[in-house]
Amino acid sequence: MESEIDAIFRQFIERVDRDTVAEMAERVLIDKAPHGGGIFVFTDYPGGLIGFTLRKLLVDGDYCCDLSDIDELVDRLIDYYGFAQDWVPPLLLVREVLALTVHRRRIIEQLQRDLGKSVDLAPIFDRAAATTIQHTEDAFLLDDERVGVILDELKSTGINEGT
Repeated sequence: MESEIDAIFRQFIERVDRDTVAEMAERVLIDKAPHGGGIFVFTDYPGGLIGFTLRKLLVDGDYCCDLSDIDELVDRLIDYYGFAQDWVPPLLLVREVLALTVHRRRIIEQLQRDLGKSVDLAPIFDRAAATTIQHTEDAFLLDDERVGVILDELKSTGINEGT
């Protein structure tokens, strides 16, 4: 006799193809974006964005399953569809880069106003990030002394217009 997980797995793959899962992953992220979500919200989530999406499809769909079995089912589905644990649809990567570019520009503009600078501070950040951090969360783990050195460099760059 087929187990409950096997039955749900079979039902799911008969109804949902890989492209649909990818499209749903895009939809999940687009829906979360206005509320502060981004690709990296899912970094530590079991199975990443795809794992989150599959769980959502299973819970929101008519697939009855003991929630204690959902992780096993999601892992099987990720393997079946051939997704890497950290896979993100390329269209979402483009959207994320665009969003981060705009966000970065606004932050730098605010810092330029706060420091009274009229020169582009972005190259200093690029250089500091390249020599200091490997992962986004590393930026928040830098000690105050290292961040202070970067801030001093920003303050001494170009023409000081006001502060």
